[in-house]
Amino acid sequence: MGGDELLARWHALHLLGARMEALLAVSRGGTFHWHGPTGAFDCDASVARLFGVRAAEELTPARLLDLVHVEDREAIRSRWRALAERSVPLECEVRVGGPDDRVRWLRVAARGLACVEGGPPCVVGAFAETTALHCVADAERARGIADGIPQLVWLAGADGQLEYANERWSEYTGHAVAHPPTAALLDVFAEEDRMRVRERWLHAVRSGHELEMEARLVSRDGIPRWFLLRAVPMVGPGGVIARWAGTCTDIDAHMRAEQELTAARDARDKAIATLGHELRTPLTTINVTLDLMRARVPAIDRECTTIARQVSRMSHMVDDMLDLARVAGGRVRLTRRAIDLGAVLHDAVEACATPLRERLHTVALDLDPHLVVDGDHDRLVQVFVNLVSNAAKYTPPQGHITVRAGRRGGDLVVEVRDDGIGIAPELLGHLFQPYVQGETSSERSGGLGLGLSIAQSLVELHGGTIRAASDGLHCGTTVTVRLPASTLAPARGRPGAGAASATPHRRVLVIDDSPEVTEMLGELLRLEGHEVVAAHDPASALDLAASSRFDVAMIDIRMPGMDGATLARELRARLGAACPRLVAVSGFDAPAEADGVRGLFERWITKPFDVHLVRALVAAPGRGRRRRASTRPKRGPH
Repeated sequence: MGGDELLARWHALHLLGARMEALLAVSRGGTFHWHGPTGAFDCDASVARLFGVRAAEELTPARLLDLVHVEDREAIRSRWRALAERSVPLECEVRVGGPDDRVRWLRVAARGLACVEGGPPCVVGAFAETTALHCVADAERARGIADGIPQLVWLAGADGQLEYANERWSEYTGHAVAHPPTAALLDVFAEEDRMRVRERWLHAVRSGHELEMEARLVSRDGIPRWFLLRAVPMVGPGGVIARWAGTCTDIDAHMRAEQELTAARDARDKAIATLGHELRTPLTTINVTLDLMRARVPAIDRECTTIARQVSRMSHMVDDMLDLARVAGGRVRLTRRAIDLGAVLHDAVEACATPLRERLHTVALDLDPHLVVDGDHDRLVQVFVNLVSNAAKYTPPQGHITVRAGRRGGDLVVEVRDDGIGIAPELLGHLFQPYVQGETSSERSGGLGLGLSIAQSLVELHGGTIRAASDGLHCGTTVTVRLPASTLAPARGRPGAGAASATPHRRVLVIDDSPEVTEMLGELLRLEGHEVVAAHDPASALDLAASSRFDVAMIDIRMPGMDGATLARELRARLGAACPRLVAVSGFDAPAEADGVRGLFERWITKPFDVHLVRALVAAPGRGRRRRASTRPKRGPH
C-alpha cells in the first residue's frame, strides 16, 4: 500500500471520527468498547453521565446492567448475550435512573467485530438519550386522551393562569387557549357564580389544597349549565406546586333533578304545614268546648275526658307529620344547654302517667346521679316520651317497664326495657323507619308509626345513637339511647319554668279570624273571672287597643290582611309601655329561626293548646314583659 493510499485512509478515518463526535455531541450520547478476548471495557465520560456515575472508570458491563431499570434488565441481558456470542447486532431502548431519581430513556446500538479468529468478538457501541422524544409521545397520547373524554380538561400554572384546555373545553365555551395563554379561567363561569369560584380558586392556589365545587359554565350559545369543578395540584421537585390539573364534569341534569326534588319537598312540607294548621283550629275549638262542658255539666266529665283523649291523639298525629317533614328538610333546630338527664327522664315518665296508670303498669326508675347532657330539654323529653309510651302500648296490662340511666365512658346510656310482646326478627331492622309499627290491636290502636323515626332523628341531632333489641315475640324489648356526656354543670330550672302565681280579673283581648275560637276561648276565660273582648281582624284590634287598656292580648298569627307578627309590632309601636302582654296563638309551630318574632311575644302557643296553660298565662301578673318565644308545650303520649 502506497503512501498516498495510507494518507487517504487516514483522512477518511479522521473524517469519520469527527463526524461521529459531532453526532454524539448533538445527541448528548457516548461510546463504549468491550474487548471480548480479555473482557476489558472502556467508555467515554458521556456514558458515565447518562448512567449517573461520576467516573467512566467505575463502569463495567455488569455495573451497566445493574443500572438498567428492573423491567428492562432481562431483555437487555439476553440481547447482550446474543451479541457477545454470535455477533447479533443490538439495537433497543432501555430505562435507567439518573442522579435526580428521574427515569431516563436511552437508545443503545452495538456491533460485534472479529478480534481473534474463532474467539469472542469485540463489541463497540453507543448510547444516546431519547427521554425528550418519549415525553413528546406521552404528551401527545395524553392530549389525545384528554380530547376524547367528555369532561372539560384544563391545566393551569402555579399562579392559577390557564395554560391548556382540551377540545371539549373549546367546543363548549367557544374559548381556545392561545400560546402564550391569554384566556382567564374565570371568564367561562356564569356571572352570578364567578365571585364564588374566584374566592375558592384563589384560596386553593394560595393554600395548595384540592378544589371541588359546583358552578355554572356558560356555553358558546350563552346557556349556563351546572358542572362539577375539580382541581388538583401537581407537585414538582422540592414539593413545590408546578401546575394545576382540572376537570369540569357536566352535572346539569343531576342538579336540576335535585332542585326539582327540593321544590317538591318544599311544596309537600308547605302542604303538610297548612294541613296541620287547618286541623289544629277545629281541634282547638273542640278542646275549649270540652272544658266548658266539664265546668257546666260535671256529670259528663268522663265522656269529656274520653273525647279529650282522642283530640290529644289527633293532635299528636299532626305534630308527628310536621316533625317528620322538618326532620326530612333539615329544619329542626335545637335549643341546647347543659341539662340534667334525670330530670328529662322524670318529665317523660310523668307525661306518660295516664296510659301507664290505665294499663296498670309498674315503672321503675334506676338513675345514676349527676348525668348531664348538652341538649334540648323539650326535644329529649319528646324522645323518651315516645319510648316509654311505646313500651306501655306494647306491654300487656300489669306489665313492667324499667328506665335505667348511667355513664359508660364518655357517654350517657339510657335503657327503656319492658316485658311486653317483643319484636319479630324480620321487623327489628326496620323499626326506626317511618310508618313502621309492630303488631297492633284495638287496644293498641292510634299513631302513624312515626314516633321512633322522629326519636332516632332527634337523638342523632344530639350526636347520639339509638338501638332496639329483642329476643323475639313475647320476649320484651330494650331500646338503648347513647348521648355524649357534658362536662358542664346543669342549668338551673327548665325552659318555660317559673310561672308566676295567678292574679284574677284580667282584661283580655282575643284576636282571631275564627269566630268559634274567639267565642269559646272568651267564654272559658270569663268563667275564670276575666273580662274578654274579641276582635276578628287586625284593624279592629288596633282600634280596641287604642281606646281601652288590656292586660293580655292573645293574637292569632295567620290572619288575612295583616299577620299576627306585624300586628304585634304595631301594638308595641303605638302603645309603648301601655302595650299588654302579647301571646301568639297559631296552628303553626314557632319558626325554627324566630328572629322575626323574638321579643314580640311573651309566649308562642300552638293549637290545639292546653287550656290550663292558657289560664296560667292570662292570670300571670305584669304587663308588657318580653320573653323569648317558646316552643310548643311538652308532649304527652299518643
